Amino acid sequence: PDEQKQQKMQQDSQFNIRAPIDEPGTIRTNDDVHTTIRLCPATKTIIDTPQMQRLRGLKQLGTAELVYTTATHTRFEHSLGVGHLAEKKLKGIAERQPRLGITEK
Repeated sequence: PDEQKQQKMQQDSQFNIRAPIDEPGTIRTNDDVHTTIRLCPATKTIIDTPQMQRLRGLKQLGTAELVYTTATHTRFEHSLGVGHLAEKKLKGIAERQPRLGITEK
């Protein structure tokens, strides 16, 4: 697995990309603010629930799109971004404070 990562990073270095290979079952989605968001299988299971899918129809910005026509943002999109930022923050804490014993699970 480490050899594959190194090969992938060498291939990507010519394009100045440093993204690791996705784990099996991980999916990626694009976001206007956060570019690429990776979703683990557990997160995908949560996203597939009816409760989460219901957020697609709820507007985060209310009636702002009546004034700013491109200001369309749903609670679903907002939730994906918040989850992405929370994961990044938690990974940063885990790296800087290993004594806390934070794991991927």
